[in-house]
Amino acid sequence: MARYGYDALGRGTRKTVTWGENGTPEETRFLWEGFRLLQARHADRTESYLYDPTVWWSPLARITQQPGGRDGDIRWFNTDLNGAPLEMTDADGAVRWSGDYGSFGAVNGQTQDSEGLRHGKPVESQSLRYAGQYADEETGLHYSLFRYYDPTVGRFTTQDPIGLAGGINLYQYAPNPLGLAKCGSGEWKSRRTFKDGDSGLKDHARRHSNLSPEKYLERGKRNISDGSLLKGGGKHPDTKYYIIKLGDNDYSVTIADRNNKILSIDTWKKGGAPMTQDDIIKNLNNNGIAPPKGFWEAL
Repeated sequence: MARYGYDALGRGTRKTVTWGENGTPEETRFLWEGFRLLQARHADRTESYLYDPTVWWSPLARITQQPGGRDGDIRWFNTDLNGAPLEMTDADGAVRWSGDYGSFGAVNGQTQDSEGLRHGKPVESQSLRYAGQYADEETGLHYSLFRYYDPTVGRFTTQDPIGLAGGINLYQYAPNPLGLAKCGSGEWKSRRTFKDGDSGLKDHARRHSNLSPEKYLERGKRNISDGSLLKGGGKHPDTKYYIIKLGDNDYSVTIADRNNKILSIDTWKKGGAPMTQDDIIKNLNNNGIAPPKGFWEAL
């Protein structure tokens, strides 16, 4: 059985879970910074979250502290262009959690504690999902401030509390989850586009390449000018994918909006490893896109 508590602003403040009739209640308390989750306090640990200073809903790191401990274990988030975590790494760069998102935000094939070791280190779990969402293990839903989101069907379980001001579909997440994010309730937030001098560009260059921000942006622009174009499909018809081959099974991808403004560069890379054809195909499939016959041979 799970019980949930909320404050006057609709923010979740506690969750108490009891397993079986005689089970001991397990309580988790939540601390907020405005409408952004700051801490999740469990009985055996406290998890604190840091966010991208340029995009308030995009997580940057998680610090886990044991009761009474002063030092914490830092985990770094590698996110997609909309701030959803794709990987969580430790200080050595080892992947401690990873997950693949389905079309509606359900995480498929995520690492679990029971899987034991990965890269010689224990894998971990983490609960952040789409922008502003926290996965609730007991219900299978994603808590999103004023309501819950069902990632299996791509709909909220209740109507938007601001009514039609949030869009004509009161249960929809966002018209285009690739370029827009629905943070709790209210207007959709557009992901920034990269340009010279963008502070977010420095962060993405650090996370997804070993290039300077200037070289990173230069690569993204070169992909647009010299790469092969795939147009978005399904939910993302206006999104453009520019793909270029760098070497043997090593590719670079720039994702742009309808006006060719860069949304992301190589965000499908896994750490410092090359981005392979399989990596790109998997992510394209998640977005409902299938390259035409002969596409890869022509690169």
